[in-house]
Amino acid sequence: MNRTQSKWLVLLIGGLIAALGALGAYYALGDDDYEQWTVSTIGQMTSATVKAAPSGAPATRTTIGIGEKVVCSIDSGTWSDLDCNTTKNEVEIDEIGNRVWASGAGCTLNPTGVTESNTTTMTADKDPYAVLLVLVHVYDSGDRFDDDYVQRTIQFESIVPTSHTYTKHSDNPPWTWTPWTSGVKHLGARTYYTVTLNPTSVCFSYCEFRESFGTPATDTWPDSSTWTGPSGDYPWSVNDLNQWTVPDEQATGLYSSNKLYTGTVWQDFSPTFSIPMQYKNQSGTWVDYWSAPAGRNYYHADKTSTVTVGGEPGSSQGPWQAP
Repeated sequence: MNRTQSKWLVLLIGGLIAALGALGAYYALGDDDYEQWTVSTIGQMTSATVKAAPSGAPATRTTIGIGEKVVCSIDSGTWSDLDCNTTKNEVEIDEIGNRVWASGAGCTLNPTGVTESNTTTMTADKDPYAVLLVLVHVYDSGDRFDDDYVQRTIQFESIVPTSHTYTKHSDNPPWTWTPWTSGVKHLGARTYYTVTLNPTSVCFSYCEFRESFGTPATDTWPDSSTWTGPSGDYPWSVNDLNQWTVPDEQATGLYSSNKLYTGTVWQDFSPTFSIPMQYKNQSGTWVDYWSAPAGRNYYHADKTSTVTVGGEPGSSQGPWQAP
């Protein structure tokens, strides 16, 4: 071996020794020992409803309507976890690791399970629940001291409507009805109402509703003939103000005013009935939740009529010409 070859051999061996030394240092770093310096922690979970409440109740409200959506969040900026590297005698930051989102009965989450997301969207079932629980387990990175996960929870209550408020929108007899000019006078009225679901502190616009009449209500006119109330199922929906998307129609007629004559005297007639309200629950079943009081009023003195619903009367209308 000549002098030049010997020189290159020495350099090669030196390079290998340096590389092995660096590799040894790398493995030593990977084998560092850690002890807990501070317990891992993170700020409390927060929430915000996707839609605003008509009343202006804050998005942070925890009473919600059936079917409502709420974004639940943690702030990774509030994560804190310090561990002691006992090999180097240094305090190091242990970063945030996985988040595991889960919920109790009565709602679903997206995303759910193991994720790196700081938020999840909770969708309440379309059934009322006294307790809807959303929780997250927040883990550390696992690269240093293995702390226990940090648990954060938030609890909601979901409710159904408790009542409706009816406000007269307009009196609107059908255009085919013409004012009386001669012959027998006829009774009839039609009024439209703006309907608001209560309470307005939550949102009900995610749900399906209907009026559902079973056996029609009946009563007896003064002339002894039978008066029959509405029947059938009438679906409706609400907007983000908890109001029906179209005004509610309450109508009656046309009836001969002679129905108010007993054969000897004239009498007013005011039959009443209830309008059962239903929502469609999570399993697709229609469920009763409230009944609106309604009535029809026929007056013999001037042969006029009014409708009423939810305690809100329409204007007096008529008399009308025979159809």
